[in-house]
Amino acid sequence: MFANPPLDESDEMRPALAKIFSLSARDAPWLAALHGDGFSPSWSGESFASLLDLSTTYGWGLRYGLKPFGFLLLSIGAQEAEILTFQIAAAYQGQGYGKKLLRYGLNRAYSQGASQVYLDVAPSRAAAQNIYRDLGFVVTGRRVGYYKTPNGREDALLMSLKLSANIFSKSA
Repeated sequence: MFANPPLDESDEMRPALAKIFSLSARDAPWLAALHGDGFSPSWSGESFASLLDLSTTYGWGLRYGLKPFGFLLLSIGAQEAEILTFQIAAAYQGQGYGKKLLRYGLNRAYSQGASQVYLDVAPSRAAAQNIYRDLGFVVTGRRVGYYKTPNGREDALLMSLKLSANIFSKSA
């Protein structure tokens, strides 16, 4: 469903050519499908639709043409933001797309008045942790046995980032 990016563009140009767009409840079916490619158990289309109907939930997707291949959902309120979920299709990972989308979402959270952003991430999601660390997130705690997995339970690492205007430079 989430095919490889076009091969006629240079590696440096690919993230710049991907378009960011706002999500709505209409996007719930493909969001659930892509979420299922990266998470087990995954969220249902109904869960995505309900979240996107909330006034405090903001979501953005990434696409080439009309083909979406990534998304970010944030909850923003009371000068804080929380990354609810974030996923880039496997064929697009490790090419800068995730960082592009996260920078965009963090910028939007900052412009909405958030000064701190929080998230939890499974220790097994090393690529996601690397992106978060590259953007300045630090581990602030651990929730033991937080995630249900096909093989039992997995901890969650708690991470946070103090937002500031300079977090959005290209070198971040």
